[in-house]
Amino acid sequence: MNGHVHSTTIREGKTQPPKRYTEGQLISLMKTAGKTIEDSKLEKILKDTEGLGTEATRAGIITMLKTRNYINVTKKSGVRNRQSQNTDLLHW
Repeated sequence: MNGHVHSTTIREGKTQPPKRYTEGQLISLMKTAGKTIEDSKLEKILKDTEGLGTEATRAGIITMLKTRNYINVTKKSGVRNRQSQNTDLLHW
């Protein structure tokens, strides 16, 4: 299929990075981990375990990540990994 371009326009601007996750959102994501996995073996494992961690351990896992400086949490920008201020901790 061939086509012709009749007109184009150039628009100058800046892109916005995706919003950072909050700690509450991370806990929710940990609860639902595995719901959209395409690998059937991993999906079955996570389905049987109901996500990552347990209700009692999820907040502790996030606290450990902060203590070990794997992530930084600020009220203004949410959760960031320590390696890059422009990279999300979780990339979906």
